[in-house]
Amino acid sequence: MKDVPLLRAFGVLNRTFSSYFSQSLAREGLSYSEGVILANVGHAPGVTQHVLAQELVIDRAAVARAVKGLRDKGLVRERQSESDGRVKELWPTRAGERMVGKIRGWNDAWIGFVTTDLSERERATFMQALGKLVLRAKEADPAALGV
Repeated sequence: MKDVPLLRAFGVLNRTFSSYFSQSLAREGLSYSEGVILANVGHAPGVTQHVLAQELVIDRAAVARAVKGLRDKGLVRERQSESDGRVKELWPTRAGERMVGKIRGWNDAWIGFVTTDLSERERATFMQALGKLVLRAKEADPAALGV
């Protein structure tokens, strides 16, 4: 397995960020899943649960549970789409917007810390490569890969 260092690096980045993010969210009474969904609703107000599930590659039921928790905590609200009355859009409440601001601050601090030694060119190259990897990962068919 020649790519063990790559897999290890992804794992370390994922686990360290997840731990940092989870601890920050727990102090605010939020779960990791709620934080991910709220951050994405804040980034794209009016997004639907279906779109979130697709873009984040998260089970639709898990998205629905997180949205319910956020609604119950007064951080998001749903409203009927003006273009398609069958669709409910997600919007942050004022309290949700304040929490999104905190989340952005935590994320900026973590990313700033772990990328502090990268030049602008290295950062741009990394982001370009990471974007390609994410697109391929979303296309991956476990059955075709022998799983």
